Amino acid sequence: MSRRVELHSLTIKDASELIRKKKVSPLDLVESTLDRIGRIENRVNAFVTVMRDEALQSARHAEGEIRREFYRGPLHGIPVAVKDLVDTAGTRTTSGSKVRADYVPRKDAALIERLRAAGANDRDARSKKASPLVTLW
Repeated sequence: MSRRVELHSLTIKDASELIRKKKVSPLDLVESTLDRIGRIENRVNAFVTVMRDEALQSARHAEGEIRREFYRGPLHGIPVAVKDLVDTAGTRTTSGSKVRADYVPRKDAALIERLRAAGANDRDARSKKASPLVTLW
């Protein structure tokens, strides 16, 4: 198994430490994650939306920041996905409902703003995990 394929299975703690030490790049981590999604998504149907191009662009940005010694913390460069219940500006947010099938919020939820401020791959954060219509918080 290649190094890229194995990266998707790292814990956040381990991936974060490798990114901080510049032993793994955010781009390699995101590519591994996206490759994994591509291989299994048709069987698990976990995502409503995967923003591949945006995730790669965000990973390149994080990589540049980290290279310039602007490390934001343990989530910097880490790809994340959020439930389709969380508003993400400019990205369809269905909440698993036909009523909201075409809803595109104008503003990010506080969760997305905080993930972005922490350096999480905010474009990958807009990959939306499928949600049932009724979800308990």
